[in-house]
Amino acid sequence: MKFLTGTFIILCSMSSAAVLADSKTNLDVDGVNQSQSGALNSQKMDVGNAKAGLLGSAKSNVKAKNINQSQSGALNSQKMEIGNAKAGLLGGAESNVQVDGVNQKQSGALNSQSMAIGNSQAGLLGGAKADVNAKNVNQSQSGALNSQKMDIGEAKGGLLGKAESNVRVDGVNQNQSGALNSQSMAVGNAQAGLIGGAKSNVTAKNVNQAQSGALNSQKMEIGSAKGGLLGKAESNVQVDGINQKQSGALNSQSMALGNAQAGLIGGAKSNVSAKNVNQAQSGALNSQKMDIGNATGGLLGKAESNVRVDGINQSQSGALNSQSLRIGNAKGGLLSSATSTVTAKNISQSQSGALNSQATNLGNTE
Repeated sequence: MKFLTGTFIILCSMSSAAVLADSKTNLDVDGVNQSQSGALNSQKMDVGNAKAGLLGSAKSNVKAKNINQSQSGALNSQKMEIGNAKAGLLGGAESNVQVDGVNQKQSGALNSQSMAIGNSQAGLLGGAKADVNAKNVNQSQSGALNSQKMDIGEAKGGLLGKAESNVRVDGVNQNQSGALNSQSMAVGNAQAGLIGGAKSNVTAKNVNQAQSGALNSQKMEIGSAKGGLLGKAESNVQVDGINQKQSGALNSQSMALGNAQAGLIGGAKSNVSAKNVNQAQSGALNSQKMDIGNATGGLLGKAESNVRVDGINQSQSGALNSQSLRIGNAKGGLLSSATSTVTAKNISQSQSGALNSQATNLGNTE
């Protein structure tokens, strides 16, 4: 049986634009609550999303505060989407999003939840742009065999359509406890299309991802740029106070900040300034990986990474563990080149226990 409680439930998703007509919405909302308890339930919240029609364009301006979604029980799923922009075949889509106090929570077993804020996706020819300012965003899950996903300010180019995302986040938290769980966080990543380009500008502060229990995995990716066949990808990243932590056994975690990967012909460029970045793991039979500002060239596409880091720490305790730290490495393609410029201060990698292994790669070219 399903139970819906709270002040009210609001669906503010903008309907698809007509084939030729343009659509525009302006939304200012404060205090939206959606909750559910029991088993085999599902719920979805749409707030101020913009979806273009075949030829028409769509634009959404969203200000949202105190948005809450929660679920308890087993075999449940929930989804939250705020201020996402999706272009049509020819039409463009644009979303301007300001959020403060967004919370998604789930407890129980065999559950899944997802949160998407201010993502932009270009169409075949139409472009997509998202400007996101997000504060105090929280996603949490407790129990076993659960999964959760958070996407903020992602930009995806289309065949010809360009995608651009400008992201500012402060206070983003993702937590999970229990066994056999997985979680992922993606903030301000840019992926070019076949010909269309993608660009992401990210300023991120106080971003935290944590997991406790056994047989878990978690992934954090911020401001990475990936080129398409011809499309160029560019990411400009400034981060301060990024933390990833895991405790228990047989776990794995990865953190990627401002990495650039060129396509077959399209290039990729990443400019990274990172301060106070920490990754820690405790327990046995664990593995962790941290990649910051690495550049990989394609067949013809050039990759370039410019990196400045200060205060990067990776630590691990326990037995039979492994960890790797890679900062500002450049790898060229078959016919292309990759360049990386690195300024690094206060880099620390530590490990305690038995039968462990660790590796650091800083500013290498290949």
